[in-house]
Amino acid sequence: SQDNADRWENFPSDREHLTQLLDDLGRRNVVFVTGDIHMNYLGRASVSGTTPSEQAWEICTTSGNANPLAEDLSADQFEFVSSAPHFPVLTFDPDLDTVHVAFHGVDGTVSFERTLDGA
Repeated sequence: SQDNADRWENFPSDREHLTQLLDDLGRRNVVFVTGDIHMNYLGRASVSGTTPSEQAWEICTTSGNANPLAEDLSADQFEFVSSAPHFPVLTFDPDLDTVHVAFHGVDGTVSFERTLDGA
């Protein structure tokens, strides 16, 4: 449908090219940041994959609208999930090869945080 025109499913060759590049480079600790699906989460691109592209992190944030489907995401794949508005603060440390992710609620309190590393 037109509502789904910008999803990965509509660009299989582009997705294959990107995932193959990540796998060929063997680069771990890749982070994709997205929004506009009205939920917040931190999770892996794959629930059980072991290649760099499957182990890439996905960070999603909402600008305020809430998607109740967020609560249906798998806890095996997504460490943090919330349909309530949050804003993530990402702190990149290239020397340590880490990314610190903190999701803040609208009142400023930290609801979830984790430091991602290349392991």
